[in-house]
Amino acid sequence: MKKQLSNPLAVATLATNPDVIRTTKTLVIGGGIAFAGYYGWKKYKEWQKQKFVEKYAHLPDVQAAMVMYKAMFSIDKIDAWPFGSITIPDGTDEAQLNSLALKVSSLENVVKAYKVLFDSNLLTDVLSELNNRELQKFFDSLGAKSEYEGQFNPDGSIKPQTPFTVGTTIQVLNPNGTTIYKANEVNGEYQNSGVKRDFMKYSQTIGEIIRVYRGVTSGQYYYVVDVAWSLDTFYGYGWVAHKEVNREI
Repeated sequence: MKKQLSNPLAVATLATNPDVIRTTKTLVIGGGIAFAGYYGWKKYKEWQKQKFVEKYAHLPDVQAAMVMYKAMFSIDKIDAWPFGSITIPDGTDEAQLNSLALKVSSLENVVKAYKVLFDSNLLTDVLSELNNRELQKFFDSLGAKSEYEGQFNPDGSIKPQTPFTVGTTIQVLNPNGTTIYKANEVNGEYQNSGVKRDFMKYSQTIGEIIRVYRGVTSGQYYYVVDVAWSLDTFYGYGWVAHKEVNREI
């Protein structure tokens, strides 16, 4: 089959047609503006990230965002600009993670920092990527300080409480740790002996609730606990206030 050649006259006419030239110019200019806009937006995001890192990289909220990203995507360290000169806390050291978590002001601020730094949604990434138990525990404990302090009214009184049920395993919520008292049994009922049984640090597992009591005048809840990894037959059950604990993560 012979290849058909274009009609030179038709091509010339098309090339000089004002409407065609106008349309072509519009497409070229429009494409150029779109490309320039995209490039400009990209450079702005890079500038925004750089300024954010320079100003806020020392804050616990921002460091927590970095820890989560580094761990979820199996990165030994974030070398890419502008993170190269920043030391990011170890994502495998439980004590270091707990220390950082207690300094975080709120989970909301960590999510915002993560969005600025990595242009991604932390909560979505956690659901799809996070399979490390220590990091999951770290994520769940972000903002623990504000959670603990949120139990109190401005005058120091305690807000109404919703107790945990018997059989719930609890851990320490107080960022400063809490004292576990010995529970005395009298005629099948328990009360606080006032004798210190143990002191447990933040996030440490206390044990399983076996009784729930409510203060007559205070309205606060208290738990009798089968203390984990302990000989209760020798040391006795533990007694702890609801405000000091949380459901184990």
